[in-house]
Amino acid sequence: MQQKSKRNALRYQISPRQITYGRDEQNGEATLVNISTAGLLVELATLQVQLGDEISVTLSCFKQQSTTDSLIFKARVVRVDFDEFAASFIDTSREQTAFLLYLLAQEKRNGAGDSPRIADASHMRG
Repeated sequence: MQQKSKRNALRYQISPRQITYGRDEQNGEATLVNISTAGLLVELATLQVQLGDEISVTLSCFKQQSTTDSLIFKARVVRVDFDEFAASFIDTSREQTAFLLYLLAQEKRNGAGDSPRIADASHMRG
């Protein structure tokens, strides 16, 4: 019997943006494909990751009032395909989630992003 997954996070497909991420004191860059409050999907990743890796993701790619507005998330890699990977955010505070939602709403209001879609938080492309 196949178990259905819950779709519980809005996924935003936005215009391509660079994010930075790191693991084991190494840093890489990738292009953001989509993002939700539960995680993200990136492509053209410069640093290889493995399924289950814990990484640090820095989102400084949104229009913000200052560079201190960058969001840094802990994430776990949940899928790897060639030069792209999906990661789920872990240990996320309410403040981080609220600020991310605020930034995504700003993007939508400014016309920089597409309409959000309901996404499965454990499978970032589907």
